[in-house]
Amino acid sequence: MRYARFRTHNTIAHGIVEGDRIRELEGELFGRRRATEQTYRLSEVELLAPTRPTKILALAGNYPSHRDGREGSPIPGVFLKPPSCLIGHGESIVIPGTPVVRRTVAPMLGCN
Repeated sequence: MRYARFRTHNTIAHGIVEGDRIRELEGELFGRRRATEQTYRLSEVELLAPTRPTKILALAGNYPSHRDGREGSPIPGVFLKPPSCLIGHGESIVIPGTPVVRRTVAPMLGCN
């Protein structure tokens, strides 16, 4: 069974994909729910990101690029990603330009 979150007209709903159609669900996706009689053609709806989380935890151990050439740690680093990183089916992946990194060396002045 394949679940999907979709928009049709002004309504956002969850549904079950059945071939080239999607059957709307009533209730909570992760709670009590039931399939309704309402179906839509997949070509008539906009498929959205599957959920709307408030935060996303990711593990840096899955990405060798985060290790800067170092040996992998048995304990992967955890980092947060914003919910805006999720996109729906067919949406463009936007890769921002290379950021400018400025390093400032500030001498420490101490007084006794």
